[in-house]
Amino acid sequence: MTELIPLTQNELKDLREQQWTKQNFKCAILNIRIEANECVLDHKHKLKSEECGGPDGLGCLRGVIHHNVNVFEGKLERLWKRYGLSKVITLPDLLRRCADYIEHPPMEPLYIHPNEKPKKKDLYKRLTKTEYKRICKFYFVWFPGRKILPKFSKNIFIKDKWEAWLKKANDYNGFGTGTFTKTEKELIKKAQRLIKK
Repeated sequence: MTELIPLTQNELKDLREQQWTKQNFKCAILNIRIEANECVLDHKHKLKSEECGGPDGLGCLRGVIHHNVNVFEGKLERLWKRYGLSKVITLPDLLRRCADYIEHPPMEPLYIHPNEKPKKKDLYKRLTKTEYKRICKFYFVWFPGRKILPKFSKNIFIKDKWEAWLKKANDYNGFGTGTFTKTEKELIKKAQRLIKK
């Protein structure tokens, strides 16, 4: 059996640089290049009552990884123990099965969870002030008998009548009917005066 070598903090720093170079300056988990100030020498944690080494390599160094990955891996291991999963499955097996489950879930993606169902307000886009003004510009052309414009509110969603009016206004503003009668032009000016108020 190989004899274990206890290290000092200074020796740990030197070994970290050697191992980082040996790993081609890459994180052993992310497999991407990391800077010297981002890497840590990761080790397998053990309880005070446990011996160093053994088949699980308790207390021993494993490799250089990114410091954020080190934190993430440590939290995973603590949660695995905290929720009692360590009594039923090894952490590597759990992670492999999680990856398989995420990539190949047993259900087809047909049903939406109640928490994820789109809210009514998310189904429709809010009407902007610019879109409102565009609608109002032609409002009296469409409804010459009306005396007032509809009020603007931040809670107007583009649906039903507003959706139809916006489409109609965009047609007028775009390449649709470019010519207006004298009466229509007066109605547009009336609307524009009211919008400015």
